[in-house]
Amino acid sequence: MKVDTEMERLLDEIPMLHHGDLLGRRDAAGDDGGGGGGFDVSCLIRELAEMGVVEGDDDDGMLSSPPGFFGGGGGGGLSPTSSLCFVGQDGGDQHGCRFLQQRLDDGKREVDFIFAGVARHAVELMVNPFGNYLMQKLLAVCDDEQRMAIVLTLTKDPFVLVRISLNVHGTRAVQKLIESLRTREEIQLVVEALRPGFLELIKDPNGNHVVQRCLQSFDANDNKPIFEAAAVHCLDIGMQCHGCCVLQRCIARSGGEQREKLVAAIASNGFELAQDAYGNYVVQYVIDLKVPTANASLTKQFQGRYIHLSMQKFSSNVVEKCLKVFKEADKATIILELLAVPHFEQLLQHPFANYVIYSAIQNSKGSLHSALTNAIRPHVELLRTSPYCKRIYSRALLKK
Repeated sequence: MKVDTEMERLLDEIPMLHHGDLLGRRDAAGDDGGGGGGFDVSCLIRELAEMGVVEGDDDDGMLSSPPGFFGGGGGGGLSPTSSLCFVGQDGGDQHGCRFLQQRLDDGKREVDFIFAGVARHAVELMVNPFGNYLMQKLLAVCDDEQRMAIVLTLTKDPFVLVRISLNVHGTRAVQKLIESLRTREEIQLVVEALRPGFLELIKDPNGNHVVQRCLQSFDANDNKPIFEAAAVHCLDIGMQCHGCCVLQRCIARSGGEQREKLVAAIASNGFELAQDAYGNYVVQYVIDLKVPTANASLTKQFQGRYIHLSMQKFSSNVVEKCLKVFKEADKATIILELLAVPHFEQLLQHPFANYVIYSAIQNSKGSLHSALTNAIRPHVELLRTSPYCKRIYSRALLKK
């Protein structure tokens, strides 16, 4: 009884992380506040070893279980508190977490004991380089009640789940959490906990995977807060490397009114997005949807600016897409604008605009096509020598 009382006292002395310490600041023991520096129970493990509750291996720092620890001998199985002893720092973390993961395969009794020992430390473990794997395995085998307890632990304080999702280790554990959710209540708790950080998550190299996992795992109704945030911040999100991918995924996973609002918001910012290294992909994605109102909005913004867009690296791709997808009347507007430029040969020699001219030849017909080829023929000698004109000259029609 004395040993059990002393062990409980030591366990209660393990520092609980609060929001100010959790993941949010660097310390001497961890490089990012979440890489294992905030959860050190190595001293506890040593004391427990001295008390005979666990055995320490002097050779490699790995912990071994005493007789009866998992149901053998006369010890009565793994206790709820002693399971925590295997989640220490450095080598103890690695071997201990692996040991506990293996024991999770031994049946519900072991799952219950391990859950009781580590569940209240879910936040710390999820951002631990080794503990996150233990949490992922636990989420895969725990029952509905246990999963809800973990969800409540992770969502009771604002921004905690967001900070975990931004962590390089935590993002994996949160994605596993999202995959494991079964009830509408669990999903709503998680989505609401992530809501304050949607913009930061979408643009983050770790956090964007959490948002994409929500889009993949939940239905359109549950993802409504994500769609709303994406529509409001579409310009900011679309002009960022991770954000442009999430934005396209949002369009693909949404439907009905939510999709209409999102596409309309992107189209209304089409001119700015088209000129961006990442935003141009979002605009091309919207053009390919062939939504009449969206393409009409883009046409209105682009009209009178096609020369400007054609002579830029990223927006020239958008003009090419317009020539492939837009209706014939809108294609004619683009081509007539190209033909009206005072020095047409400058477009032929331009490193980006020459691709637009090539697409115009491919996607025009009738009198408009003839007008285009007639404007090109006087510069045939230039086409032969300029490095940017060879593709245009290679067209069989222009060789005749």
